[in-house]
Amino acid sequence: MARQSHDREDLLAEATALVRRAEVTWPSVPQREAIVCGFRANGCASVYFSADWALHFDTRNRLRRAFVDDLLIVADAGQLSSLRRHRTAAEVQLARRQLSPDETTALLTEARDRLRELSVALTSGEAVCLRKVWPAGEPRADLVAWIDALSEPLEIANAPHAR
Repeated sequence: MARQSHDREDLLAEATALVRRAEVTWPSVPQREAIVCGFRANGCASVYFSADWALHFDTRNRLRRAFVDDLLIVADAGQLSSLRRHRTAAEVQLARRQLSPDETTALLTEARDRLRELSVALTSGEAVCLRKVWPAGEPRADLVAWIDALSEPLEIANAPHAR
């Protein structure tokens, strides 16, 4: 999620915490902007599906945070909570609300479906790597292996930190 409330301009260049990162797209999803995905030095993965839909995982491949339609979703003791920004003249406040079991299931299902779609596009060769910062290995193979290693359903981390 960008620090500013405007859309990202060049996430591939800006996401320097992701030491391995790639920008991919595929023709069967013409409305979708390019997806940026990658890994931090400690192995934590992130996938930016759009300017307002991103997933971040910990080193054990558990969802630690997400950005969905102007909401920050954070993991806390295996549960998900949303943080909504409320701007006042003097400050920005964050209103926290724990997601219901149905909301949690819906989010995890949509996240898994998006990741599965990405894996299929990468595996089939339909996905095209537009740009990459990937010092060793091949983004396609590494990303498919990571997605395939995710649990079904996705697990929730204990905290939102990249550990």
